[in-house]
Amino acid sequence: MAQTRKNRILPLILVLVCAAVMLRSAFTGLEIDEEYALSLGFRLVRGDRLFYSMWEPQQLAALPPALLIGLFTAVAGTTTGVLLFVRGAVLAVKLALAVWFYRSLRGALGGRCAYLLSLAVLAFTPKWFLGPDYVSQQFHFTLAAFLFLYGYYAPGPRQYRGLWRVAAGGVCACLSFLAYPQTLAAAPVLMLALLLLGCGSADKCRGLWVFVLTCAVCGGAFVVYVLQGMGFDFAALLARADLILPRPPV
Repeated sequence: MAQTRKNRILPLILVLVCAAVMLRSAFTGLEIDEEYALSLGFRLVRGDRLFYSMWEPQQLAALPPALLIGLFTAVAGTTTGVLLFVRGAVLAVKLALAVWFYRSLRGALGGRCAYLLSLAVLAFTPKWFLGPDYVSQQFHFTLAAFLFLYGYYAPGPRQYRGLWRVAAGGVCACLSFLAYPQTLAAAPVLMLALLLLGCGSADKCRGLWVFVLTCAVCGGAFVVYVLQGMGFDFAALLARADLILPRPPV
């Protein structure tokens, strides 16, 4: 009886501790990288254009913060309180990912292991704050892409069903690549993995083609969006990208 009660209380204590830590992070502190991430989004909302009037090397991660800031300012009519709103949105995303992680993997990992790992997903902040900087985006979008693809490829009655999961995973993967362009080098490895997971029949390979098509559409839409702000001067875009984006170490 005592052991059973302990097994029930300990998970609850872990949840409460995790919740307290995350709530504290939402209402305390202000890091320079967090200010930087918000300023990139605010510049887009204000009307600045990527690679034209913005020269920051991490500007590709400006779209999600811009969406949140634009939504807040459209409703509130002010930027007062936008920091708390953005932190709350990031915390809500982390909570949703933690629950999704647990529900998706408890069958494969076991309830206790999936529970502990989902708490780790909730508590882990790549840069010690809740702001949507490029590192945080890369982590959370990559995790979301994995969970979407796992839902399609995982063994079970729904395996190879619901191609929308693959498409959604492709969108999340593209957002992850945008946030941290160097990770684009992992795309061929990911596609090879999808090919191996779907080998055996043409129906099973549909996931790979949907993923590739989704990434191509997202990439094309982004390039058109950027070129629109530069008078569709593709040569100028390449020149600016070469000057602005960080290069891998030699």
